[in-house]
Amino acid sequence: MKHERFYQHAYSDPLERVVWEPMLQKTTTHYPIARRDPIFTPLFTSFFTTVGFSATTAAFLGAATTAIATTALSIGIQALLAPKPPKPEDGKIPKVQSIPYRQWAVGTNRLAGAYMLWEAKGKDLIAVQAIAGHRIHAVKKYWLHDHEVQLNSNGRTINTGADRYRDRVLIAHRLGLPTETPYADVVSRLSGEGIWTNNHRGDGQASLAMIATSDKAEKQSARFPYGPPSLSVEADCAIVFDYRISSDPTNEAAWVFSKNSALIMAWHQCFSEFGHRRDFTRAILPVLDMWIEEANICDEDVELNGGGTEKRYECNG
Repeated sequence: MKHERFYQHAYSDPLERVVWEPMLQKTTTHYPIARRDPIFTPLFTSFFTTVGFSATTAAFLGAATTAIATTALSIGIQALLAPKPPKPEDGKIPKVQSIPYRQWAVGTNRLAGAYMLWEAKGKDLIAVQAIAGHRIHAVKKYWLHDHEVQLNSNGRTINTGADRYRDRVLIAHRLGLPTETPYADVVSRLSGEGIWTNNHRGDGQASLAMIATSDKAEKQSARFPYGPPSLSVEADCAIVFDYRISSDPTNEAAWVFSKNSALIMAWHQCFSEFGHRRDFTRAILPVLDMWIEEANICDEDVELNGGGTEKRYECNG
C-alpha cells in the first residue's frame, strides 16, 4: 500500500507510470526524474511533441535528453575547474614529494636524498638534492636512473658506449662543509628570477646538483630514454672520531671516514647531532681501553670462502 500510494501521488496518467516505472527501477531516485528538473525537461518535451511524438513518448525522451544534457554540463564544468596539466611546449615536469626528513648516513651508501630544487628553464631541467644533513667524506660514483655514468673534468656526462646522456647532463656535489660553496651553474641560470642565488649555499648539508639539457627532437629519446633523469650517488658518508688515533676529540687528525661499527657507535652516542649527545669524557673516556678493544675486533680481517677477506664488523646505512 505504501508503494501504491506513492505511485498514485507521483503519476497522474497511467501511461506515465508505464513509462517511468522501469526507469525508476534502474535509479536510486525517489520521485520522477521529470519533476527534478523544471527547466530542461519541459523544453525538451515541448520539442519532441512539436516534431510529432505522442505526449507520453515526448515526456520520456525529454527526461532522457535532460539527463544527457545535465551529465554533459556536469562533465564540462568539472573539466573547466580541473587543474590543467602543463603543456608539452612549456617544458614543465612536475615533481611531487612528501615533506622530507633530514637524514644522516654512515659507512658507504647509495643515496638520492630529497629535492630542494626542481625547475625548468629553456632547454634545461635544473635540480638540487639534499642527501645528508651533515658533512660527508666523499662522493664516489654517479647514476642516472640505474645507469652508472662517468663525468669529464667539467662535470659533464661522457660517452660510455651509448648515446645515453652523452654531454647533456652536468653533475656536481657538495660535501656539506660548515660554510659551503653555491652551485655557480645553477645560480647563473636562476638568480635573475630570485629562485636560486648565491645565498643558497646549503651550509652543513651534503647535496647534489644536476642540469640536464634537452637535445634535438630526433635525438631526445636516445639521450634520455627514461625521461627526466633521476640522479643518485655512491657516497662515503659520516666522518667519525677514531679514539684509537687520539683521545682528544679536538684533534682534527682523529676525525676520519670509517665503517667500523664501534667507532660509529661512539660517534652516534657522543658527537652526532642526530644521536644521544652524551659527554665523551664521562661516557667513553673512563673505559676507553674497552672501546679500543672492540674497535680492533671490528677491524679484524675475516677470510671469505670465495677468496679474499673482509672486516669482521662494518656498519653502512
